[in-house]
Amino acid sequence: MKKMILVSLILVFSCSFFYPKGALALSCAELPTVELAYDKYDAVIIGQVEDVVRNKISNEIKINVLNSFKGIEERKIALAEDITWGALDGPSIKGRTYLFFLRKQNNEWENPLCSPTKLSFDATDEELSFLQNKEIPLKTESVSTQSPINEKLLNTPSPINGIEIAVILILIGVTLFAFIRYKKHKSQKR
Repeated sequence: MKKMILVSLILVFSCSFFYPKGALALSCAELPTVELAYDKYDAVIIGQVEDVVRNKISNEIKINVLNSFKGIEERKIALAEDITWGALDGPSIKGRTYLFFLRKQNNEWENPLCSPTKLSFDATDEELSFLQNKEIPLKTESVSTQSPINEKLLNTPSPINGIEIAVILILIGVTLFAFIRYKKHKSQKR
């Protein structure tokens, strides 16, 4: 038995010499400077999140654009964002103001996974001074030409998806299993 433990320890320690020095989960582990990000992304804005609509594979974020530095002239936009990733600290939160670095995919805006999007108060003075000279004017708000029916369809939340149903069923199953086991154990004590 002691030989087995000794051999196991030797294997573990010898394998540690071949362990990689470091690995990055994403190619974007190091965020670009604001200058590089400005050139890389299609739009740079400061915007307040008005609403977050969860869809099956992404969140639809409705933004009130406060300042635009590249690519966007509208005062209100919608963009897609990964459900779990979003900004650096997670998905965008309603009511918060962010410095967004956006891409245009298939004629729609998205906050891509490796975007250096951050809360606006986390932006450094250097970043804000670089962007200050690049601000572009926003269009004046116009009356929406969209019909109320289409607007209602856009604002309807998506139905519960399969993953949510599976999680709910698993939780119910675990709860029932624990309850039955508790009752069975209690009746055996008597």
